[in-house]
Amino acid sequence: AALEAARLRAVRSLAGTFRTHCAALGVKRSCAFFENWLWSVRGEGTAASVVPALPLPEAASQAQLALARRLEHCGLSEQAARAAC
Repeated sequence: AALEAARLRAVRSLAGTFRTHCAALGVKRSCAFFENWLWSVRGEGTAASVVPALPLPEAASQAQLALARRLEHCGLSEQAARAAC
């Protein structure tokens, strides 16, 4: 139970950081973007038998590129969107 609680705190902390950065950039749908990114990036590591709660995506992963596109659609420049990822 302690390990699961620690994982939940880590995901919540990352979500809070994500929300803060998105708000500073003027992005309003940060929760949906975060959830989509998290599930996508976790899905990219399905070859492993254990999927970490907070995966470390590759810089050019499909999840990172999809998140950058979503941020661009919110009005960020391509450079700002990629830097945010």
